[in-house]
Amino acid sequence: MASFWEKLTVDGSEMDMYASVPSSSAGFTAPFPAVVVAQHGGGVDEFIQTICDRLAGEGFAAVAPNLYHRIPDDVLNGDPRPRPWDVLSDPHIVADINGTVDWLRNHEAIRGDRIGVTGFCMGGRVAWLAAASNPHFAAVAPYYGRQPAGDVGRRRHSSLPDGQQF
Repeated sequence: MASFWEKLTVDGSEMDMYASVPSSSAGFTAPFPAVVVAQHGGGVDEFIQTICDRLAGEGFAAVAPNLYHRIPDDVLNGDPRPRPWDVLSDPHIVADINGTVDWLRNHEAIRGDRIGVTGFCMGGRVAWLAAASNPHFAAVAPYYGRQPAGDVGRRRHSSLPDGQQF
Protein backbone atom coordinates (compact mmCIF):
# COMPACT_ATOMS: atom_id res chain seq x y z
CA MET A 1 0.00 0.00 0.00
CA ALA A 2 1.18 3.49 -0.81
CA SER A 3 -0.34 6.66 0.59
CA PHE A 4 0.29 10.26 -0.39
CA TRP A 5 -1.22 13.73 -0.57
CA GLU A 6 -2.44 15.06 -3.90
CA LYS A 7 -3.48 18.62 -4.79
CA LEU A 8 -6.53 19.34 -6.93
CA THR A 9 -7.93 22.67 -8.03
CA VAL A 10 -11.68 23.05 -7.58
CA ASP A 11 -13.38 26.31 -8.58
CA GLY A 12 -10.01 28.07 -8.46
CA SER A 13 -9.25 26.87 -4.93
CA GLU A 14 -6.45 24.41 -4.18
CA MET A 15 -7.74 21.33 -2.34
CA ASP A 16 -5.57 18.74 -0.60
CA MET A 17 -6.65 15.13 -0.93
CA TYR A 18 -5.28 12.13 0.95
CA ALA A 19 -4.91 9.05 -1.26
CA SER A 20 -4.06 5.45 -0.52
CA VAL A 21 -3.65 2.81 -3.22
CA PRO A 22 -3.35 -0.98 -3.09
CA SER A 23 0.03 -2.64 -3.38
CA SER A 24 0.86 -4.90 -6.29
CA SER A 25 3.02 -6.92 -3.87
CA ALA A 26 -0.21 -7.82 -2.04
CA GLY A 27 -1.59 -9.29 -5.25
CA PHE A 28 -3.69 -6.33 -6.39
CA THR A 29 -3.47 -5.10 -9.97
CA ALA A 30 -4.60 -1.86 -11.54
CA PRO A 31 -7.00 -0.58 -12.53
CA PHE A 32 -8.50 -0.48 -9.04
CA PRO A 33 -12.04 0.21 -7.89
CA ALA A 34 -12.11 3.39 -5.81
CA VAL A 35 -13.83 4.80 -2.74
CA VAL A 36 -14.21 8.47 -1.89
CA VAL A 37 -14.04 8.78 1.91
CA ALA A 38 -15.90 11.89 3.06
CA GLN A 39 -14.31 13.48 6.11
CA HIS A 40 -16.01 13.84 9.46
CA GLY A 41 -16.03 17.07 11.47
CA GLY A 42 -12.38 16.58 12.41
CA GLY A 43 -11.36 16.84 8.75
CA VAL A 44 -8.98 14.50 6.98
CA ASP A 45 -7.37 13.44 10.22
CA GLU A 46 -5.69 10.22 11.34
CA PHE A 47 -9.04 8.41 11.58
CA ILE A 48 -10.01 9.21 7.97
CA GLN A 49 -6.49 8.44 6.72
CA THR A 50 -6.64 5.06 8.49
CA ILE A 51 -9.96 4.28 6.79
CA CYS A 52 -8.35 5.06 3.41
CA ASP A 53 -5.35 2.87 4.25
CA ARG A 54 -7.59 -0.02 5.34
CA LEU A 55 -9.58 0.21 2.10
CA ALA A 56 -6.32 0.15 0.12
CA GLY A 57 -5.35 -2.97 2.05
CA GLU A 58 -8.52 -4.58 0.69
CA GLY A 59 -7.78 -3.65 -2.93
CA PHE A 60 -9.55 -0.28 -3.28
CA ALA A 61 -7.92 3.02 -4.12
CA ALA A 62 -9.26 5.40 -1.47
CA VAL A 63 -9.20 9.18 -1.45
CA ALA A 64 -10.32 11.74 1.12
CA PRO A 65 -10.70 15.33 -0.13
CA ASN A 66 -10.24 18.15 2.38
CA LEU A 67 -13.65 19.82 2.25
CA TYR A 68 -12.38 22.65 4.49
CA HIS A 69 -9.92 23.96 1.88
CA ARG A 70 -11.87 27.18 1.25
CA ILE A 71 -11.94 28.10 4.95
CA PRO A 72 -9.06 30.18 6.35
CA ASP A 73 -7.10 28.41 9.10
CA ASP A 74 -7.75 31.22 11.60
CA VAL A 75 -11.51 30.69 11.16
CA LEU A 76 -11.36 26.90 11.16
CA ASN A 77 -9.13 26.76 14.24
CA GLY A 78 -10.69 29.72 16.04
CA ASP A 79 -11.94 29.77 19.57
CA PRO A 80 -14.66 28.77 19.77
CA ARG A 81 -14.15 26.39 16.88
CA PRO A 82 -16.99 26.69 14.34
CA ARG A 83 -19.32 23.77 13.70
CA PRO A 84 -18.63 22.14 10.32
CA TRP A 85 -22.13 22.83 9.03
CA ASP A 86 -21.68 26.53 9.75
CA VAL A 87 -18.65 26.84 7.47
CA LEU A 88 -19.55 24.50 4.59
CA SER A 89 -22.18 24.80 1.88
CA ASP A 90 -23.74 22.06 -0.22
CA PRO A 91 -22.73 23.63 -3.57
CA HIS A 92 -19.07 23.69 -2.44
CA ILE A 93 -19.30 20.12 -1.10
CA VAL A 94 -20.77 18.91 -4.40
CA ALA A 95 -18.10 20.77 -6.39
CA ASP A 96 -15.33 19.23 -4.25
CA ILE A 97 -16.74 15.72 -4.57
CA ASN A 98 -17.25 16.15 -8.31
CA GLY A 99 -13.66 17.37 -8.69
CA THR A 100 -12.49 14.31 -6.76
CA VAL A 101 -14.56 11.98 -8.95
CA ASP A 102 -13.23 13.66 -12.11
CA TRP A 103 -9.67 13.12 -10.86
CA LEU A 104 -10.40 9.44 -10.18
CA ARG A 105 -12.14 8.88 -13.52
CA ASN A 106 -9.19 10.40 -15.39
CA HIS A 107 -6.55 8.38 -13.53
CA GLU A 108 -5.25 5.38 -15.48
CA ALA A 109 -4.96 3.22 -12.35
CA ILE A 110 -8.66 3.63 -11.46
CA ARG A 111 -11.72 1.88 -12.82
CA GLY A 112 -13.99 4.83 -13.50
CA ASP A 113 -17.06 2.59 -13.50
CA ARG A 114 -16.34 1.23 -9.99
CA ILE A 115 -16.36 4.26 -7.68
CA GLY A 116 -18.15 4.32 -4.34
CA VAL A 117 -18.49 6.85 -1.55
CA THR A 118 -18.58 6.48 2.22
CA GLY A 119 -18.37 8.80 5.20
CA PHE A 120 -18.79 8.96 8.94
CA CYS A 121 -21.02 11.35 10.91
CA MET A 122 -20.89 14.61 8.91
CA GLY A 123 -19.20 12.56 6.18
CA GLY A 124 -22.19 10.22 6.13
CA ARG A 125 -24.37 13.15 5.14
CA VAL A 126 -21.77 14.15 2.55
CA ALA A 127 -21.88 10.58 1.18
CA TRP A 128 -25.67 10.79 0.74
CA LEU A 129 -25.34 14.19 -0.92
CA ALA A 130 -22.53 12.97 -3.19
CA ALA A 131 -24.43 9.88 -4.32
CA ALA A 132 -27.54 11.96 -5.04
CA SER A 133 -25.53 14.57 -6.97
CA ASN A 134 -23.10 12.52 -9.05
CA PRO A 135 -24.20 9.70 -11.38
CA HIS A 136 -20.72 8.13 -11.40
CA PHE A 137 -21.08 6.58 -7.95
CA ALA A 138 -21.81 2.85 -8.16
CA ALA A 139 -22.22 2.48 -4.38
CA VAL A 140 -22.81 4.55 -1.24
CA ALA A 141 -22.26 3.50 2.38
CA PRO A 142 -23.02 6.36 4.79
CA TYR A 143 -22.33 5.77 8.46
CA TYR A 144 -24.76 7.59 10.75
CA GLY A 145 -25.01 10.59 8.50
CA ARG A 146 -28.02 12.84 8.60
CA GLN A 147 -30.35 13.09 5.64
CA PRO A 148 -29.23 15.83 3.23
CA ALA A 149 -32.32 18.04 3.52
CA GLY A 150 -31.52 21.58 2.46
CA ASP A 151 -28.22 23.39 2.23
CA VAL A 152 -26.01 22.60 5.19
CA GLY A 153 -25.08 26.26 5.60
CA ARG A 154 -28.70 27.44 5.73
CA ARG A 155 -30.24 24.86 8.01
CA ARG A 156 -31.84 25.94 11.26
CA HIS A 157 -30.40 24.12 14.21
CA SER A 158 -32.41 22.71 17.06
CA SER A 159 -31.56 23.86 20.56
CA LEU A 160 -31.93 20.24 21.68
CA PRO A 161 -28.83 18.05 21.98
CA ASP A 162 -28.17 15.72 19.05
CA GLY A 163 -30.39 12.67 19.09
CA GLN A 164 -33.18 14.32 21.10
CA GLN A 165 -34.93 16.01 18.17
CA PHE A 166 -37.30 13.09 17.73
